[in-house]
Amino acid sequence: MYNQAQNKATQKYQRENLEQIRFWAKKGEKDRYKKLAESAGMSLAEFLKTAVEEYTNNHGL
Repeated sequence: MYNQAQNKATQKYQRENLEQIRFWAKKGEKDRYKKLAESAGMSLAEFLKTAVEEYTNNHGL
């Protein structure tokens, strides 16, 4: 079971080590991206991060 101490530790870790990126997309795009991610066996976040990394690597950025 996930208790309050674990929740507090998770929130502290996220605050200190992670950043959240949000962006707007046209209606329907989120579902499209989610389906693509699922077909690749990835979460939506993992799929988008991979897409950005592949783009930057393939374009010499």
